[in-house]
Amino acid sequence: RLIQLLGNHEIMAFKGRLKYTHKGEVESFGGSAGRLHAFSRDGPYGYVRDWDSATIIDRNLFVHAGLTPVLAKRTLEELNDEVRRQVSLGKWNHLVLADDGPSWSRMLIRQAERNECNTTRAVLKAIEQKAGQPVDRMVVGHTIQHTGKVGRFCDDTVIAIDISISQFNKLGDN
Repeated sequence: RLIQLLGNHEIMAFKGRLKYTHKGEVESFGGSAGRLHAFSRDGPYGYVRDWDSATIIDRNLFVHAGLTPVLAKRTLEELNDEVRRQVSLGKWNHLVLADDGPSWSRMLIRQAERNECNTTRAVLKAIEQKAGQPVDRMVVGHTIQHTGKVGRFCDDTVIAIDISISQFNKLGDN
């Protein structure tokens, strides 16, 4: 099953930021203006703006980067709706789109890497209570696991799945 979630690279595409974009990709859109249009509401990739930021499937919370305790106070429906609203308004500095948002925040994974698990457990419990269903773990991307293997932290309550399979990361050519 393929789960498509909104991440930081999509947000950068909406804003026209090209920092991690291969020059060949930009050229394939006819330049930066063409790429920006492609990811606009009316562009061929405008549908990406409607992707969820977080979802629960089979007791697993999937989120691109992670959820902070502040964001865990909302239901996932409220969070996803707020992300879509702020994207549509272009409010890139809003909490849900900025550094502490679900597409950017590395707070929980960094804590988990140090075996500091209390915040993760509290976030999972809050999400579980809001969702009315059990949530055993958070599965995140965004933070590359340089071992080349999926990272498992805090008794498997945080699973980090970004193992950098992209050729772009290996080439370092942008």
